[in-house]
Amino acid sequence: MYKEMSEEELKEIIRGLGKIADLSISEERIQILLPAFRAQLEWISTLNAFKLPMEAEPSPIFQLKKRTAQ
Repeated sequence: MYKEMSEEELKEIIRGLGKIADLSISEERIQILLPAFRAQLEWISTLNAFKLPMEAEPSPIFQLKKRTAQ
């Protein structure tokens, strides 16, 4: 599903999520977040394909946060 989405559509989703969370996300940050957002969607798609629960493994986003925190 998300693979058919354009970059602009994905950016709109990020903007919408930012508004819901009451965050001011600049266009620069949206551009930075886009690859991680795509990775997260790919991860969810993979879990769904194999009918695994979301708790099956840490998602790429959490792994990325772990690495950058060290």
